[in-house]
Amino acid sequence: MYNRRYHKAYWMMEQETTGYGLQQGTPWGSCVLEIKNGNGRLTVTVESLLPLRKGHYGVYAALSAQGKESSAFCGILTPNGNGHGEMQWNFSADNVAEEFLAEDIFAVVVLAEETGQQGLIAPLTAYCQEKQEWRTAVSPKSPKQDITKEVQQEMQKEEEKTAVAELKAAESLYTATAETPMTIAEPPIAAEKTEKMEQTEKMGQTEKTEPQKQEEAASDGLLEEGIHGSFRGLLKKFKKEMNQLEEMGILSAEESRRIQGISEENHDTEEANPIRKEGITERTRTEAKIQLAKNNYVIEKDKQFAMKKEQAEAQEAENQWIFADHPAIYPFGDGEEWVCIQPEELTMLETIPAHWQRDFFYLLPWHRDKHFIAQEKEGSIFIGIPDTYSGEGEKKAKEHGFSTFRPVEGKTDVGYWIGKV
Repeated sequence: MYNRRYHKAYWMMEQETTGYGLQQGTPWGSCVLEIKNGNGRLTVTVESLLPLRKGHYGVYAALSAQGKESSAFCGILTPNGNGHGEMQWNFSADNVAEEFLAEDIFAVVVLAEETGQQGLIAPLTAYCQEKQEWRTAVSPKSPKQDITKEVQQEMQKEEEKTAVAELKAAESLYTATAETPMTIAEPPIAAEKTEKMEQTEKMGQTEKTEPQKQEEAASDGLLEEGIHGSFRGLLKKFKKEMNQLEEMGILSAEESRRIQGISEENHDTEEANPIRKEGITERTRTEAKIQLAKNNYVIEKDKQFAMKKEQAEAQEAENQWIFADHPAIYPFGDGEEWVCIQPEELTMLETIPAHWQRDFFYLLPWHRDKHFIAQEKEGSIFIGIPDTYSGEGEKKAKEHGFSTFRPVEGKTDVGYWIGKV
């Protein structure tokens, strides 16, 4: 029975079906089951696993209790181009699936689920106790909805990134437009009329009465009313052309006011000028979008900070468990306490490189002495590798960062290579 307050188990994953190794190699991996206060977490890590082009790898926990068998779908495992992949699955220790307990897990299976595939193919399998048949318990249950949901989440993240980038560009454009002064070049604005504007004016022409013709002639400065009358007509014509440019969208309301020299206080109210009201509304929308993007950015930063804090706490807890329930030894006769650990337990520390499981410097003591020693001092973890001192061994140890050889009590050539990890 696993301790519900805290329990940790480690299982090696071995190749079950050939042909799924990267560069014709042999894939391998590990499973770590951890229980804290009744909440369980299964972490699966693989190396040298070939990425699938048409399909994915599904991870399943095979369950067996009282003659009944079942399985729980843990998630999708996606190895990168180097064959490394990792996934985590959270569950309840007292209800893994269909009222099965965490103790009922007898195997963790990585299934290759490819398009058009027949049967169950498991590149990697970890057996929690003795080896037993898992195919009768495991049935593929990875729902397409979950896969679609993951894809939708990735698409949503990309859309949010694109939206933030567009909002930042809009903010820069708005700032540049607001700060750039508008200049009027000679000749007069009437010469800037587009062909579309002239066609619109021609289409809108109708028969006018004689008083209307006289009024337009006066506004165009064609009637001889003296100097003051001609100036008023030119001014009216200028305002008319400016309004037309605003209606066509060539100039904004703010640019038009700046050209005419009209201040904000003397300008019409928003209700009297719908064009200006529309411009202010659009600016308000842009500012709201920018503020929303800033808020989302702050929320995302808070999430990242909380995630990093949680990871740091989890790492600290993982470093502490190695010294919790292990026997203390005093190998050097100086009263300095060390703990005796199993070599495979080191793979659960993130600071331990993966190549330790393949290098003869670690493998030989691993299989010969069946133990390493560990000590925590000033926030760092020190590891001791059992060995017999030799010049060649010293050179190899220094290459791996183990620069000190400490002989055990009563011996001169038998001891441990000590290194910080």
